[in-house]
Amino acid sequence: NHMLSFAAKKVCDGDPHLQGQYYKYGKIPGTEKDSLFERGLLYESPDKHSELTHSGAARDWPDARSVYFRSRKTKSFAIWVNEEDHLQIVSRREDGNIPVLVRRLVTIVEKMEECLEEIGYEFMENPHLGYITSSPSKLGTGMKLAVECDLPYLSQCEDDLIELCKYRGIVVDKVPCESGDGGPRSSILKLTNKV
Repeated sequence: NHMLSFAAKKVCDGDPHLQGQYYKYGKIPGTEKDSLFERGLLYESPDKHSELTHSGAARDWPDARSVYFRSRKTKSFAIWVNEEDHLQIVSRREDGNIPVLVRRLVTIVEKMEECLEEIGYEFMENPHLGYITSSPSKLGTGMKLAVECDLPYLSQCEDDLIELCKYRGIVVDKVPCESGDGGPRSSILKLTNKV
């Protein structure tokens, strides 16, 4: 969608903390693509068996798909245009500073709203359902938060932890990693809100 690509570029070009690179999906250089995949800032092309393909959402792939990302070596955020939803913003931090991460995300969303209003558009929102997305499971804020953390004691009580998190609408997954001595370490957990 040309309008969203235009808005993503305009929003980020005026702010030195958000400046980055914009690419049409099929034109991302190989080394850049590998780096973005590694950081979780780029989406995969759908295969012929994916939900996107069967729903028709992958029609004419990769036309009208693009990604804007912070170009510094931290590669801390990306704006995806037309992956599954029309727009998806991915924001990451390695240091666990969630307030800074959320502030950056809010800044991008607010600037995007202003830019869209300038050209006569707005995000689709319903007072009862919240923001409208392509997937009914994401209605509402459409926001998904995932945190990876080392919880050595809680991870020993896996069943209790899963039950506790389930009660609060949180999904728990183990993150495969190695300990300092090369052996497996299973105390790193990924906690994600259900959307």
